Amino acid sequence: MKKILHNGDRYMLELKDFEAAADRLKNVIHNIPLSTSATFSAMTGAEVYLKYENQQKTGSFKVRGAYNKIMKRYAEGDLHAVVASSAGNHAQGVAFAASSVGVKSTIVMPRSTPIAKVSATQGYGADVVLAGNIYDEAYAKACEICEATGAEFIHPFDDEDVMAGQGTIALEILRDLPFVDMIFVPAGGGGLISGEHGIGNGKMDYLAAFAGETSMRLMKGIKEVFDPKMILNPGKVCYSL
Repeated sequence: MKKILHNGDRYMLELKDFEAAADRLKNVIHNIPLSTSATFSAMTGAEVYLKYENQQKTGSFKVRGAYNKIMKRYAEGDLHAVVASSAGNHAQGVAFAASSVGVKSTIVMPRSTPIAKVSATQGYGADVVLAGNIYDEAYAKACEICEATGAEFIHPFDDEDVMAGQGTIALEILRDLPFVDMIFVPAGGGGLISGEHGIGNGKMDYLAAFAGETSMRLMKGIKEVFDPKMILNPGKVCYSL
């Protein structure tokens, strides 16, 4: 069992949580096989594989966590509406999952969100509210809507069920490549890397590949310690893991 502690609260993620998430996602998301990368393999002197989650349903891995969270809450019998704040990927995942079970979804997006992402989110059945010029302002508006309506907020990363959903990627990697030595994981708020770590803890090295130069240095084998200062607002639950 993996226990996560933060500010006196106890958060727990166990293998069964990830397996339950995988079961909920079965026959829902796309099965994306690993693909070898000749370019990165030549650069590193190792066998490098890529998992193209940009080809996932709704266009991102985010659907994994959103769907797992909403399906789990729906099964508990008291979920009538959900709200999320997102500039696109999480928005579409929440809209898709909520529509799958007839739950009303409202997504608050910054006014600067590209019309293509707004339209895609609406296409999955969500009501879209444009508010604020940055994500934090959209998030504040989403909280107001939750307070006024009693709808449940679906956090994009700082949530155990969302993390368990994202961790199903690691289950698939270990299924398809059982002897993998290392997995590079992009890190933003921390939901994806926390889920991958929860599966692979103690079995391999997990590195947070950020952007640009840092990612390339990591690909060349330079280990770097996760630095929360590089993330604007890393999740409290995620960071405690």
